[in-house]
Amino acid sequence: MRMGRLPLPAEKGHEMRQKITVDVELRTLVDGSEIPFEWILDAIKEKREREDNPPLTEEQIRGMVGQPVFVDYNLTGTKEWAIIKSVSDMKIWFSDGMYIWLNDIDKTVDIYAHEPKKDGAE
Repeated sequence: MRMGRLPLPAEKGHEMRQKITVDVELRTLVDGSEIPFEWILDAIKEKREREDNPPLTEEQIRGMVGQPVFVDYNLTGTKEWAIIKSVSDMKIWFSDGMYIWLNDIDKTVDIYAHEPKKDGAE
C-alpha cells in the first residue's frame, strides 16, 4: 500500500485560492489495480451525508421520486423505508400505494435520505 495526497478544489469566491489536501491510504483491488480516486471521493461524500442527515425539505422530497427514503412517523413511533412514487401538490405517494400529506412534513412525519443514527451510535 502507498500513501497519496488528494487535492480538493478550493471554494469559489476566495481572493486567495487555497489548496486543501486529504491524505488517502490507497489499497489495491483483488486484481492488483488501484481504487480510483472517484470511488474514494464518493465514499467520503456518502459518509458526510450520513453524518449530516437532517429531515428532507419539500423541495428535496420532490427530487427524490423513484428513490428510497426513511420515513419516521413521530406520533406512532413507526419507522420504515419507502420508495417515493410521486409528489403532488398535497400528497407524497409511495410505491406501496400509501401516501402522506405534504403539510404533515416536519410536524408529524420526518423523511430522511438515510436512516438517522441512533443516539450514542457511531
